[in-house]
Amino acid sequence: MSSVWDDPEISEEEVTPLPDIAVPVQQAPAAVLPLEAERFEALAAEILEKVAREIVPEIAERLIREQLEVLMSETDSE
Repeated sequence: MSSVWDDPEISEEEVTPLPDIAVPVQQAPAAVLPLEAERFEALAAEILEKVAREIVPEIAERLIREQLEVLMSETDSE
């Protein structure tokens, strides 16, 4: 992936730098941090649950089918 710095037609003077608006965590108000942590944990839990509900059944089905094939092939060979 290339950036504007890779383009010889564009000089550094033509690129407007982004303002530094990030606030270090150490400077964030103390009351905000626990609230943000709670929101993050709730969002993470929601995403994990959604992924688990979509992915786990598919994986379980595949594993069950594979095991059934193994058991059926063992039964057929006997």
